[in-house]
Amino acid sequence: MIITEQMICPICVTKARKATLSKAHREILPSTPNQNLISKNSAHYSLLQHRWTTIDKVRHRLEKATQFEWILLIKTPDHTDPRAWSFTKHPGLYKDAEARHMGKLPRRYMTYTGIVKPSEAPNPNKALRSHIEVHAAGTADLEVSMVDRVEVLLLSPLRGSLRQPLQITQKNVMSNHYTLEHRAHESFTAAFSLHEHEWDNKLHYDMRFAAADETEEWAIAEDPRTLTDSIGIKKTCTNPDLMTYSGDYDVNGVATTSLMLTEGIATVMNISDTERYMIFKSDSMNTALHMTTDGLNWKILKVNKDE
Repeated sequence: MIITEQMICPICVTKARKATLSKAHREILPSTPNQNLISKNSAHYSLLQHRWTTIDKVRHRLEKATQFEWILLIKTPDHTDPRAWSFTKHPGLYKDAEARHMGKLPRRYMTYTGIVKPSEAPNPNKALRSHIEVHAAGTADLEVSMVDRVEVLLLSPLRGSLRQPLQITQKNVMSNHYTLEHRAHESFTAAFSLHEHEWDNKLHYDMRFAAADETEEWAIAEDPRTLTDSIGIKKTCTNPDLMTYSGDYDVNGVATTSLMLTEGIATVMNISDTERYMIFKSDSMNTALHMTTDGLNWKILKVNKDE
């Protein structure tokens, strides 16, 4: 006797089909995220450098230290104030920068450079003022999706200093911690050296690195290992032997003294003809510098200390 579905209880057949379907779903779902596009809109973005001073008691004396964070503001036309994320590292430079969602900040911070009082919102101090400076601003396309119940934002810059799309992904459901993914800039590595140079009774610092068939040299008024802001002048070093030289030599007929402070490897990322990032690694210099130019002078700003 052949038993068919019509001869079995309809409820049992329904349960069996559901069980088979559930098993198939369990096999498929892990490799097929549940993605739902929430919104796709134009947006304005601003990238701020926020720095402040902390005072700690070390060995019976007070020591000051400068702290840095990067704040990315994203404002869409349907919201009055921008959403804000705080990054421990420059989000355009480091692919492994982690972020904390700060909620919304007043829209004046989109274009604000200056002092932040202790009572104002991104300042973590309760007694000391902090400083904010706009480093990048422009327009972008913004897509917001939910993937397996976590928020994913894709910011695709159209204008401004940011060049590559940034994907900011929520770590867990209801979490204010996010991770960053982006396409890295084209980069190359080169040997670098840092010299203390006394010329015409004035002290400055020469930063050199050997790239391709030439040696580039940067003259900086302050030690780049400790600077916050400085102006550098880009020029080509005509004598490659100066890369590792310490001693006396003439510059335009004037006797000078140069002392090499450190040497190591630099990673150079050219963002555009007027902007670049350089990451220096040596025994005493583990620093990233953000460099921009107005066509005449280069502005050199320390980005982050690589711990």
